[in-house]
Amino acid sequence: GPGGETRSVNEADLESILALTNGGFIAAEEGHGTSGDAVWQPALLQMTHDAVVTKMIEFPKEFQITGGEKTGLRPNQGFEGLTVTPRGHLIAGMEQPLIQDGLVSFDRGGQGWLVEFEPSGSTFRPGRRWRYQISPTPRVENFDNVCNDGENGLVELLALSDTTLISMERACLVTRDGQFNANTVQLFSVELVEGNAQKRLLLNFDNITSRLSSALSRLENFEALTFGPIVNGMPTLLIASDDNFRKTQKTSFLLFGMR
Repeated sequence: GPGGETRSVNEADLESILALTNGGFIAAEEGHGTSGDAVWQPALLQMTHDAVVTKMIEFPKEFQITGGEKTGLRPNQGFEGLTVTPRGHLIAGMEQPLIQDGLVSFDRGGQGWLVEFEPSGSTFRPGRRWRYQISPTPRVENFDNVCNDGENGLVELLALSDTTLISMERACLVTRDGQFNANTVQLFSVELVEGNAQKRLLLNFDNITSRLSSALSRLENFEALTFGPIVNGMPTLLIASDDNFRKTQKTSFLLFGMR
């Protein structure tokens, strides 16, 4: 739209999208860089119903890429998850901790953040924030290495109420020879309480692989989460994977009944 920066829209690394009640959309640029010095700061792209970007909503400065190696957002591991609450507030979630808070590994988790955006006139402005503890990267037999940027991370959020969310964490692992990938996926119930996101495990996908197609024996890069259709009177949860343009991965969909 008028006044927008073409580069920020046409070259955005969009990781999540949601529909607003007014017919418009919000998409999340996670924050990324290139092999040169170009940087795209994390932002929410506010769009009309026909996908014209009308506003770029910036994140607070402490959640931006600094260009250094000691503080700030990790490029390409920024705000991956996004949801809207019944009250119309947006909540974005960081995939990995800030640089100064340490990277998630097999041996340790890390402190991530959820950032709220409150309705403000015809747009949104930053509001509250909550600490979110990302779990350590799970270990999978024979998959001893982590894919590039594949540490366990928070990849999606879905609001059930104004204070209760479902979060999705996933990791990408690879064999030592780099020939095969495996993924771990976990869903958590999250309660937002006084600056902290308190979570408990809902589902570890490792426990259901025997019930899935053999093509999903090592799961997939599941990182999309939304409500599905009503099936036989039961609400559902729709989950999708991203193949990352890798020959060893595929786009897949899973539909779960909710009770």
